[in-house]
Amino acid sequence: MDGNGIYPGGVNDKASGFPFLAGVIWPDELAAGRIDHTLVFSYPFTRSGGPVAPAVLSDGITNDASAIPIGARVRLDPNLDLDGLNLQPYERTIAEALKTYGMYLGDTGGDSTVGLYVVDPKSTTGNLYDGLLPDEDFPAVNLPLDRLQVLSFGPQDPNATGEASLDDGPCSVFQRP
Repeated sequence: MDGNGIYPGGVNDKASGFPFLAGVIWPDELAAGRIDHTLVFSYPFTRSGGPVAPAVLSDGITNDASAIPIGARVRLDPNLDLDGLNLQPYERTIAEALKTYGMYLGDTGGDSTVGLYVVDPKSTTGNLYDGLLPDEDFPAVNLPLDRLQVLSFGPQDPNATGEASLDDGPCSVFQRP
C-alpha cells in the first residue's frame, strides 16, 4: 500500500511491468456504460528493442517497421462517429473509453488482433458479465481497427530492467489525448 505500484524487476502478469489491475475493464463499468480510464491491450506484433515509457519491461518480438513497442499508447480516432457502427452496449462503452483515454500496449499475445483485459469471471461465483457481454470465453469487440491512432512516444529502452518510479517523467501526469 505504501509503494509506487511498480514491482522491482517488473514482477507481474504483463510483459510491460504494468501492475496487475492497470487498464482492466470492470463489470460495473460496463453496467454503468462508462469507463473512466486508459485500457491496456495485448497484440501479437510488438517491436523488439525494449519498452517505451510508461512500460518498464518488454517482450517485443518483431523487427517489422510497422510494429509498435510495449508501452506505446493508441486511441480510437476521436472523430469517429460511433452512431453509424451498430455497436452493442458493451462495444460502445469500450469505444468511448478508447476515444477518450486510449490504451497502452502491455503484452505480446494473441494470434492476429488486439486483446483487452477484463476481470476474470472465473475468479468469482456466478457470471459477473451476465447481460453485459456475450456468453463466450473471448467475446469480440467489433471496432474498426484501421481507425486506431498510435500516439507519439519516447525512445525505446533496450536496457530496461523493470526498475522505475512514478516520478520518472511525464508518464505519471494524466494528459487527455
